[in-house]
Amino acid sequence: MTVNKEKIKEIVNSLMFNPSDEVLDHIIENWHELENELKSFDKLDLDKVKPLSHINEEYKIDLLRDDEFDNEFKSINKSQILSNAATSDDDYVTIKKVVK
Repeated sequence: MTVNKEKIKEIVNSLMFNPSDEVLDHIIENWHELENELKSFDKLDLDKVKPLSHINEEYKIDLLRDDEFDNEFKSINKSQILSNAATSDDDYVTIKKVVK
């Protein structure tokens, strides 16, 4: 993938950032360094290496507890939600637009 200043500007502007030319140059420099480091993997002979579905083929033991439903929990109705909202429009809570 070829990376240039215009492509980086397009990406960062879509994320609502406004980087300086110095920062853009630094990003491009780091990108090229990363590309060069990844090219070193091309030299490895991986023909006899078996593909893995996970990094370490060990079974994962899940130590998380099971979810429990609390019967004492009281649900909140729509009118309570709308009364707690800073702004609302008929049956909907309204918020500021955060994405272009």
